[in-house]
Amino acid sequence: MLVLAACVGSSTAEGTELTDAQLATMPASQQKILEDRRVTDAEFEGAVLALVSCLEDSGIQVVEFDTRPSGWSIAYGTPGGDTEVDTAVYERCYDESLSYVEQYYLAEREPTEQEKAKERAGMVDCLREAGLDIRDDAEWFEIQDLATVDSQSYVRCLERVRRSVP
Repeated sequence: MLVLAACVGSSTAEGTELTDAQLATMPASQQKILEDRRVTDAEFEGAVLALVSCLEDSGIQVVEFDTRPSGWSIAYGTPGGDTEVDTAVYERCYDESLSYVEQYYLAEREPTEQEKAKERAGMVDCLREAGLDIRDDAEWFEIQDLATVDSQSYVRCLERVRRSVP
């Protein structure tokens, strides 16, 4: 079973203010990245790579991943594997490696509404060209749901759109 996880930029952190108390509750690897209250591109990529490493160390095959500044995506799974087990491993690895870093990284780089609209429209067009049925005004959650229908087309479209959107 192949699963795709993606994030396309969302301000999930309440601003970028981080208290010492919040920092103290984070896994050590994420504390180290966030202690200066900033997340560089290299630190973010390192946290995604730590997620990939954790998944692979846990027996999950990572097929593809992307660490673009506008978001990230990862395709993973175990051939003939148990989706619930794969998901549980992914959630554990994500919480250990990336969860807080991602929140602050994306909040610092929130795309403009115009950039979001351009990326969404590009995904709709690309997915439609790939033969998937999608409305012109589809919301991001609807677009992301198509990853479960055709993960390869979704990943290809995401890569194509991200290359074309700054």
